[in-house]
Amino acid sequence: MRRKIGNEAVFALLWQQASQIARSDAKLLIKAALVTRRDTPAKVVAALRGFAAWRLDRCARLGGAWLGGAWLGGAWLGGAWLGGAWLGGAWLGGAWLGGAWLGGDGVPLCEIGTKLRCNCHGLGLTCGFSHFPRSRAMKLAPFASGHPFFRGNLHGHSNLSDGKRSPQQVVALYKAMGYDFTCLSDHYMAGLEISSPSVPDSRPLRDERFTTLLSAELHCPGKKYDRRGLWHIVANGLPLDFAAPTQDESGPELVRRAQAAGAYVSIAHPEWYGMTMDEAMSLAHADAVEIYNHSCLVECDRASGIAVADYLLNEGQRLHFNATDDSHLGIDDFGGGWVMVAAERNEPDLLLAALKAGQNYSSTGAELHDLSLDGDILTVRCSPAVSVAVAGPGEVSAVAMGPNLTYAEIDIARIRARQGYFRVTVIGNGGARAWSNPYWFDALNQA
Repeated sequence: MRRKIGNEAVFALLWQQASQIARSDAKLLIKAALVTRRDTPAKVVAALRGFAAWRLDRCARLGGAWLGGAWLGGAWLGGAWLGGAWLGGAWLGGAWLGGAWLGGDGVPLCEIGTKLRCNCHGLGLTCGFSHFPRSRAMKLAPFASGHPFFRGNLHGHSNLSDGKRSPQQVVALYKAMGYDFTCLSDHYMAGLEISSPSVPDSRPLRDERFTTLLSAELHCPGKKYDRRGLWHIVANGLPLDFAAPTQDESGPELVRRAQAAGAYVSIAHPEWYGMTMDEAMSLAHADAVEIYNHSCLVECDRASGIAVADYLLNEGQRLHFNATDDSHLGIDDFGGGWVMVAAERNEPDLLLAALKAGQNYSSTGAELHDLSLDGDILTVRCSPAVSVAVAGPGEVSAVAMGPNLTYAEIDIARIRARQGYFRVTVIGNGGARAWSNPYWFDALNQA
C-alpha cells in the first residue's frame, strides 16, 4: 500500500538524497512523486525540478560504473527492481496503476512531468514522467496526414539569370545532397538585364526519384529599400506561359496574378532588403513568408524573416513559413535551408497542394518528428535539441530546455489565453533550427 508522508518530509528526503549517487536515487524521485498530493506546496515541485537538473548536471557519470556497471547492468535492471516486485508486482500491477493512484486523487505523472520538463529521452532513459500516451491528443499538421516527407528547396537560381551553374548542374547538386525536389526560381521581369527569358522549364530534369517545381522569382517596381527599387516575390508552380511582370504592375497585384495562375507565393528574404511593415502588410495575401534564406546568411547575415512573419501574424494575417537556400552557386550558399513537405507522393501537383495547405515544416538541420495538442499541453518530438520554444502573440511564449532534448510537454495555457496563434521552434545542439508553421486556435477548435 502506498505510504503517505508529509510534504516537509518529501522535501527533506529529496535534498538529502541529492548529495549521493546510488541506485536508489531514481526510485526515490519516482516514489516522492507518487506520494505527493495535489495540495503539495510549490516548493516540493521546485525540489523535484532541482533534483532533475542535478541529475542532468552529473550526466558524465552515466558513462561509467553508474550506468555501465552494477546500477543498470546488475541488480537494478536485471534483478528485483525491474524484474520483480517493482514492475511485476504491486507498484505497476497493484495499487499504483490499478488502484487509488490513477483512480483517486493522486497527482498524475503527466502533470509532474510537465513541470519538470523531463529530459530522460535525451539521455536514452525512461523515468516514467510525462511519457504516457495521450489518447485525446490532436496530431497537428504536417504530422496528422500520415504522409511521407519530402525535402526540397523552393528558391534557387541557375545561369538562366544570375546563377553560376547550368540548370543541369543545379539539379545534379541537389540530387547528390539527398533532396527529393528543387526548383529553378530564376529572376523574371520584362526588361530586367538578369531576367530569364521565360519561366524556366525544368521538366526534362525530373526522374522517377527526383522532381522539380516550375518557378520564378518575380520582380516589379515599388520596393523602397532595393537598389533597383524592385519587389522580390518567389512563385512555385507557375505555368510555363506565365507572362513576365512589367513596369506597370505592383507587388500586391503580382502576388494575386501568380496565385491566380496556381502558384504558391512567398514573400522573399524580407530582412535582406529592409522590408518595412507597411510593405509586408501590402503582400499579406501571399501564401508564405521566407523565414530563413541561406544565401542572405552567408553573404550579409540578414537571413531571417521571423520578425516580419510575427508582425503579420499579430495583425491577424494567416501565412505559412518556409526556409530556402536562394542558391546562386558562386559561393557556398546551398544546402542550408529547406522545407520538409508531407505529401502522398513526390509529384509537383501534390507537393504544391501540400505547401498551400501548410503541410510542411522548415529547417536548417534540426528535425520535427511529431506535434500534438491535448488541451493546453503541446507535445513535441524532435531531433536532439537544447531548446523547444513556443511563441504566441506579442511577447508571450513557453519553452522547454535541456541537453539532447528529444521530447517535451509544454503548457501553452498562457498563449491560448491571448487567443490568436502559436508556432514552434526547435534549436538543435549545434544551433540548427526547425520551425513549424503557425497554428490558429480557432481553426484547431473547429477540427
